[in-house]
Amino acid sequence: MISLFLTKKLNWKFMANQGSLPLLEKLKKAMCLSDFPSQNKIMVFREREDLQEIPKKYFNFKLGWSLRDNGITRYLIHDVSRDIIISLKDKEDYMNLKHLFYPLWQQIIFTGGLPLHSVLIEKEGSGVLLIAANSGGKSTASSLVSDQWEARADDLNIILPGRSDYFAFPFPTWSYFMHKKDRPGKRTWESQKSSRVRAIFFLEKNAEENCIEAIRGDEAIYRILRSVEELNQIDFKYQPRCYLRKLRKQIFENTWNLRNSVKYYTLKFNKKDQFCKKIEEVI
Repeated sequence: MISLFLTKKLNWKFMANQGSLPLLEKLKKAMCLSDFPSQNKIMVFREREDLQEIPKKYFNFKLGWSLRDNGITRYLIHDVSRDIIISLKDKEDYMNLKHLFYPLWQQIIFTGGLPLHSVLIEKEGSGVLLIAANSGGKSTASSLVSDQWEARADDLNIILPGRSDYFAFPFPTWSYFMHKKDRPGKRTWESQKSSRVRAIFFLEKNAEENCIEAIRGDEAIYRILRSVEELNQIDFKYQPRCYLRKLRKQIFENTWNLRNSVKYYTLKFNKKDQFCKKIEEVI
């Protein structure tokens, strides 16, 4: 068993049947996970298991489960606890790891957080997020950071509220494993180590020169909502309509709260020059 510990409210213990153990071992290496105490369980099974029978066999409560099916992953979420039961396709690939997290995003959202398509770079404990859509320049920007900065993630981050600040947790770039199958374990992400977020930048690539522009709060809200929607579009498509309305309302509230706590900018950059000095000028 392995655990993912983000906060006191957001932590899960991953459990699996025999057929899914190799997949969890890959997850452990990729995210630098270890064993932590947690009451919230995520049970991972293959499709050949009877999903409806699992609560009776492995959990103390039989009622209160809601079934979700997004066409890729089938999972049960309990109405009261944070326990999740996930049924994966019977394949041994890294994309299955990506699909494990769809139900977790929902719990993160209802706790005030947001999953964002973004780069996380850090200097001396302070981080900034660089948000962009698919093929929007995230990997390129990540490769251009100066030596004084560390690129902690180049595709996906979770941002969570603290007492007075927001904190970002880096998550793996799952496509990295899909395209570099011959290099498993060569790259890792310390997903349980957070960075305090100083500012958020929206990337615009192929600029003539590096420059930063402040943007209005309503524009920032729109762009963040679009980032969350893009990341969850597969799962959102199959959610019950009433539940999806509740989920989107919570996403908007989280985005509004984030808007009032963090500075926003547009970062226009090119491949020729490092842009970190421009960032340092405004944070």
